Amino acid sequence: MGAFMFLLAISASGCSSVPTLKVADAELETKWLPFVNDGSTTKQDALLKLGLPAAHFEGERILVYRLILDEKDGLVPVSRYADPQDPRIAQWPLGHYNLVLVFDDNHVLKRHSLLKVR
Repeated sequence: MGAFMFLLAISASGCSSVPTLKVADAELETKWLPFVNDGSTTKQDALLKLGLPAAHFEGERILVYRLILDEKDGLVPVSRYADPQDPRIAQWPLGHYNLVLVFDDNHVLKRHSLLKVR
């Protein structure tokens, strides 16, 4: 069910009349993702800072990252193929977020959303 809702949100993001979703926690985003800025962050910047996305859509125009809130390192990307033995997985209950980045045709961030997963 959750995957269906996520894909529905991603499909709707292609429509120009759909507003950016609210940020899960503006303070978290400001502290741990200061390089994510609509209109200026490039896809290359995102890839260099966050690594490979957990998912991508529309010819890699939309990148999705799974993030956990680590007590020491803040918002940390986690692969969808995360090893259950990875000690960061023990911190999953502290916070699990999806960062959705939508780029324009020039590979500049058009809009983004940081969504808390429940």
